[in-house]
Amino acid sequence: MKKCIVIVFSALLVACSFLFAIPSQAANYQVKVAINGTLVQFPDAQPYISSVGRTMVPVRFISEKLGYNVAWDGVKRMVTIDNGQKKIELTVGAHQVLVEGKAVYLDAPVTISQSRTYVPVRFITEGFDQTITWKNWNRTVYIGTVPPNPVLNMVASAYGTECGKYDYMGNPVKLGTIAVDPSVIPLGTKLYIEGYDFSGLPAGGFYGVASDIGGAIKGNRIDIYIPSGDLKAFGFQNVKVHIVE
Repeated sequence: MKKCIVIVFSALLVACSFLFAIPSQAANYQVKVAINGTLVQFPDAQPYISSVGRTMVPVRFISEKLGYNVAWDGVKRMVTIDNGQKKIELTVGAHQVLVEGKAVYLDAPVTISQSRTYVPVRFITEGFDQTITWKNWNRTVYIGTVPPNPVLNMVASAYGTECGKYDYMGNPVKLGTIAVDPSVIPLGTKLYIEGYDFSGLPAGGFYGVASDIGGAIKGNRIDIYIPSGDLKAFGFQNVKVHIVE
C-alpha cells in the first residue's frame, strides 16, 4: 500500500513513501489504569481487553489501591472484596458474582491469568459506586478524576490523491483524513487541527480522524490529506492537534 507525503528540502520535492510495519501490539493495545489521576503500577500481570471488549484487571492491585480489603479462598477459588460497607464475592470461572449476597451477571467471567485473578474493571468500580471513564486516545481507564484531553504541538505536512484513494483503515481519503504515528496518536482518534496557514484547508481549523499512517510519519508528526491545491506550498507547518473524545 502506498501513501504520499510532501517533503520539502532546499528545493521543494514531492515524494511518495511506502507504508510499512503494522503498528505493534505493545504500542497500540497496551491498557493503562489511573486512579484519581495517578497511574497504577502493575508489577507483573498487566490489564488487557477481553474478546468481548471488557477491560480486565488484576483484582488485588486495583482493589487495594482503592483502599478495599481483598481476601482469597483457595478451596472455593473465590475472591472477596470488602470496603467496610459492601462486600463482593467473585468465583473464578463464574459469570455471576455476589454483591451483598445478591447475584449479579458479568458478560466477562472472572478468570486467572499470569497467576492473578482478573475481573472487569467496570464491575469493581461501579460495584463500589466509583466513576469510571475510558479514553481511547491513550487507552487508559480513569477511575475517579479525569484529566482534560491534551493539545499536542506537532509538525504537519500534506499529501494528495496521487498516492491512493484509501487510507490505512480502508476508508476513502477525504478532507479530515490524517496520517499519524499510532504510538503517539492511536488510529481512530478524533482530532481538531488548527494553527496552519493554507488556503486549501478550512480557515481557523477543522475536525479530522487519525485513520492513516506513513513511512515518514514518526513521533510528533502528522500528514494531512488535502483534496486540491498546491501541496508543495504547504511544506512543513507547526500546528496544534487537539485530542477529541
